[in-house]
Amino acid sequence: MSYQDDLSVWEARWETLRGVTEDLLGQLEEPAAWGVPRAKTLLVVAQSLQAFAEAQFAFFREGFGESGAFDLLPSDDFPREYVFRTTLEQIGHDVALLEQIVRQRLSSRRVQVDGEEVRMTDRLNQADQLAQLALEPAVEAGLVDKTAVITYFHKSPSIRVVPYAPVAFIAIPYSGLNSDRDLLAIPHEVGHHIYRHGHELRYVLEQRIPKQPAWRRRWQEEIFADVYGAMIAGPAVALSFQDLLLGKAVAEFVTDDGDHPVSFLRPFIYHVTLRQMTPYGHDFAEMAAGLAAMWQEALEIRGLPESFVPLEGETAVSVTEARDYLEYAIKQIMKQVPNGFTPWFVAQANVVAEDSGHFAQELYANFSDTVAMLTDKYIDVAAPKVPLYELDVVDGMIGVAEGHTMGVSKVGQVNGGGPGVLAVMPALGNKRPLGFTNTWVDQIKEKAFSGEGIGIVGSDRIALPPDAWTAVLSTDGWNTGGPEGFWRGG
Repeated sequence: MSYQDDLSVWEARWETLRGVTEDLLGQLEEPAAWGVPRAKTLLVVAQSLQAFAEAQFAFFREGFGESGAFDLLPSDDFPREYVFRTTLEQIGHDVALLEQIVRQRLSSRRVQVDGEEVRMTDRLNQADQLAQLALEPAVEAGLVDKTAVITYFHKSPSIRVVPYAPVAFIAIPYSGLNSDRDLLAIPHEVGHHIYRHGHELRYVLEQRIPKQPAWRRRWQEEIFADVYGAMIAGPAVALSFQDLLLGKAVAEFVTDDGDHPVSFLRPFIYHVTLRQMTPYGHDFAEMAAGLAAMWQEALEIRGLPESFVPLEGETAVSVTEARDYLEYAIKQIMKQVPNGFTPWFVAQANVVAEDSGHFAQELYANFSDTVAMLTDKYIDVAAPKVPLYELDVVDGMIGVAEGHTMGVSKVGQVNGGGPGVLAVMPALGNKRPLGFTNTWVDQIKEKAFSGEGIGIVGSDRIALPPDAWTAVLSTDGWNTGGPEGFWRGG
């Protein structure tokens, strides 16, 4: 047997990873049975990951194996060893992520912050509710299916959207333990989930928003997430992003990173979005002007950049050209939500933009009022004021327990009047077989194992070309380094 035919090393690695996954399931079974908050949803995700991973590895083992049930035709770009390494790394990444979340969720860890003990699970409870509140308007507008959201502490805000379960994992920074404003990135991260999993949303925007030059195409997802965040969290999120961007070095401030809008231009997205919310009954014009004035002052300190050089070219793009494009893109995005959203904003009339220092303090204070409403602070297993979607498995089908979720304004009304009630229905929403993705890659796997595909002359075996099997490898951007390149939210 030649070196190229030996799959034993990959099989051994997979068996080890399978054992780790089974151990993770064991850690979750008892807490889920006892009703520990979010443990059941985490158990279901782990079960679906295990089923998905089994099918994913089996697909490539059969396709590349000497005596497999079908053949995967070789790719000039992605050799077999790369495919196995990428597959196992991706599975391992999700196992590690789940283990990190389980440690944070199932521990009683308390952290001393400013002389006060803060329990991590209490803060995550609040963050879960903010994520649910950020997602729910898109669900009600029909942009995306119901999805469970689970937050966890990480070095910086990000989102991990897994393909095998209707769940989004949202990372919040450790500083969010005590700093309410550091939770304001949550709506932006939810925006990434909606862009990736919205009902034809991405494809509609790709048709309506110019994709050339290339920098426009590369920025589109981040623009959407910024617009969505502004529509959900209002002026407070705009202020928080301005503060965040001012922490960048001067060179980074004016450099195209190939993913996000250039930092010195990015607040413009928030200012325009806030002004465009007037037709929906939310007049943020004065506050948008105040935020723009604060940003202009910051730009003057940094030399008032007038252009930027795109990552892929040497021709500079002027501020005027970039702003014209951004304004057009924002309007196209907002057209996908014809009735708008009700943003998170408490006591709007008390916030004025005349004094920038007072203005900023009031915006953050109002957001803190919203966060404070979400749970009774530091009581055992605090009952959420906002009902959360949870995952369940019924007859081998994974899905979201359907119910009604109230808006943030109603949270304020019931504060002190008891939490809202999640009316769980017998049926599941957004369901699929355990381990399936609800995408066409499921059909590729099924057809391969069932013997349907491209026939090979003189053989009963079938073969799948690289265009087909690389879709299984990437699974709509799940891989970190495959055919779709690196993907991450942030």
